[in-house]
Amino acid sequence: MPNHPHDTDSFAHARLRAAAVALAAALAGCAVVITAPPTGSTGYTPTVPVEVMLPLPYVTGSFRAWVGERDVTPSFSVDAATRRASGALPVTPGAVHLTVLACWWIPYNGPAPTIPIATSGCPTAAVDIAVQQAALQLTAAAMPVAHGASAAMGVSAVPPPMSALTVQLSGTGTTASVPATVTIPAAASAPTRFDLQATAAGNATLRAQATGWADATVPISVAPRLTRLVPADGLPGTSITLVGTGFASNSQVKVGTTTFSNLTPSAGGTRLAVTLPATMPVGAANVTVQSASVTSMALPFQVLGNAVVFRGTNDRIETIGFTPGTPFSSSTLALLGSQTTTSVSPGILNVGLARDATRLARTGANDLQLFAIGGTPAAPTLTLLGATGLGGGLSGTGSAAAIGAGALLRATNTGLETIGGTGSPLPKLGSFNGAASTFGTALAVDNVARRAWRSVDLGLETYDLADPAAPARIDNKIVGISTSTTGTALDWLDPGRILVRGTNVGLDLLDTTTTSPTRPGFSITGGASSLGVAVAATGTRVVRATSMGLEVWDVSTPAAPRQCSRNNQGDASATGVGVVVSGTVALRATNGSIEAYDISDTSCPAAPSNTLIPPPVILRTGLGLSATGVALIR
Repeated sequence: MPNHPHDTDSFAHARLRAAAVALAAALAGCAVVITAPPTGSTGYTPTVPVEVMLPLPYVTGSFRAWVGERDVTPSFSVDAATRRASGALPVTPGAVHLTVLACWWIPYNGPAPTIPIATSGCPTAAVDIAVQQAALQLTAAAMPVAHGASAAMGVSAVPPPMSALTVQLSGTGTTASVPATVTIPAAASAPTRFDLQATAAGNATLRAQATGWADATVPISVAPRLTRLVPADGLPGTSITLVGTGFASNSQVKVGTTTFSNLTPSAGGTRLAVTLPATMPVGAANVTVQSASVTSMALPFQVLGNAVVFRGTNDRIETIGFTPGTPFSSSTLALLGSQTTTSVSPGILNVGLARDATRLARTGANDLQLFAIGGTPAAPTLTLLGATGLGGGLSGTGSAAAIGAGALLRATNTGLETIGGTGSPLPKLGSFNGAASTFGTALAVDNVARRAWRSVDLGLETYDLADPAAPARIDNKIVGISTSTTGTALDWLDPGRILVRGTNVGLDLLDTTTTSPTRPGFSITGGASSLGVAVAATGTRVVRATSMGLEVWDVSTPAAPRQCSRNNQGDASATGVGVVVSGTVALRATNGSIEAYDISDTSCPAAPSNTLIPPPVILRTGLGLSATGVALIR
């Protein structure tokens, strides 16, 4: 028996404390726990797998689950024996808050006197899930892609598909083409590659779609392709032809900071022409084309403060500089240097010159010599690289040179030769015996198409240069072309497309886009040239040099070329002429001099004017006298 009234209470409290400890131990397993997914995890539609651990004394049928206010209990299956609830939770993309509830009950009789103790409960657990839509992803190549080029693209699915997934591609319009479908292999995590082909300048959006997956889009940009500038340098006032592909209507050309807008391309979007202003700053200028709001890669153009040309004679190559002055008569022509050739060329009209960026080729009656161009643009130097052996391929009545993509070219009075660019002597690769020419010959080459054109007295020959060792004549045009009795000349009006052919009394305009050239226009109203003729095209004008002087022609309509102006106040030339144009200056070579003409007046009256071209500035002192032809190139 207790000895004190409080003893009984103390004993009861001790019993109660012991019971509470035992109850707490029993309740340790009464929590409900979401074992998967953890808070903050990412899931993908249409379902997210969920695993729940139920209380130890779980009350069957008491499990409930909600997503927000939505009851999702039917999405779970409950196994009371293992105390687990699992489900495939249907969700939509977004933030998901999942709450689960499960009740427990423990039978317990408290000590006397009875003290109320909880023997059941309905605990909850919650988790936040970031649910994402299963989506496609597109991997784009670097933009913009140049017109005509292909670019590697990629498409992938996140998460990787459980089985092969067919993806539809669309939306590039006329700017680019892609496959209609691409198949992503099962479980593929790396992008599946496909190719995009750039077909037209402009911007578009490429879209990838697949059922059950969010679309992917990526911007596509196709730029016009600018491949070359003709010429690559020149004085202010020079007309430049931009050659490339993908030029669209209303194109914009930038030369340095000078912009030319609303330009219309020619030749199927492959040519654009601009004329530099007379105030164009001297120096290097980047040239770009913008079509359909996309800009091409840049090419460099050198705006010169003076012109430098090479004059070829029967025994030397001279470098001559020209500095424009105001008035034009104060302009200065100066001999900068003279390079003696390794052979003297006999015959008639037997000097030809051709060049690229680093080399100059000179032909004579029986050889071809190749020089390296060094120094600076304002003061170039020549160093002999090699020559062909003497005595082979003798041409008595004309020779011409061109630099092809795989060989040097030499035209003679009887055909075409191809020559290697290295070796001592330079090796002859191949030849073709063409039509005989009584007075001179001329050459033009298109290195993109790998073709050459040889002009002779009676017509025009077309050569295939695909194999430099075996040049093949594929056309000989003698019908529908002018006959020339004292020599011919060739120059590109539209590189690779329209040739200008000079004759002893006028011009032929020749379309070379087909195997057999057509003649859209011609004229025989020019001044007669007693020996030799030369032509230089600039923009929509052609400068024609004769043995007596200079003419300027308007060829803006190739079907109707017409003479605008002329000047016959220069030196008469007994053994041929040469001509080049640099900006608004035309330089004419004779057998004993070089002349500079101001051709800045672009007016073209109905009758040719003798006053639109002022008298030339002439240099004679120090120049060689050529007995067998003369050539001029810049």
